[in-house]
Amino acid sequence: MKRYVTAVMAAAVLGAPATSLAQGNLAAPPAEVVTLAITGANANLSATSFEFVTGEYYRLNITSDGLAEVQFAATTFFNNVWVNQVVAGGVEIRMWGNTFKAIEVGEGGPMEVSVFFVPVRPGEHQFTFVGDAPAGTGGTFVIR
Repeated sequence: MKRYVTAVMAAAVLGAPATSLAQGNLAAPPAEVVTLAITGANANLSATSFEFVTGEYYRLNITSDGLAEVQFAATTFFNNVWVNQVVAGGVEIRMWGNTFKAIEVGEGGPMEVSVFFVPVRPGEHQFTFVGDAPAGTGGTFVIR
């Protein structure tokens, strides 16, 4: 019986692929562009729910008309995506990981911040705005 169990286990291990690798460059353009616009003195949002697919490459554009100074925070979301770079004011910030937790926009006129990322773990993640935004302003990022 021991020999049979050992033979079955060996066959299972030897027959299984050693590694599963994704094909191609997951962080290569073109990225799917998703926009979150913040407008008005009360930080009105263009949408409060966004859906992403693991393994796909995205560019999240966060735009502001500059009428409200707010801090965009999405801690658990950024912990579950691989961030390639952040572009703010034409300056590219190479991340190669998930090392930041919030982005502040507003005051000083219109601006755009782009976050290039690949979701790596499914789940639902809340994003919030603090500052000039009313309490409870935010939404949900869903990773499938």
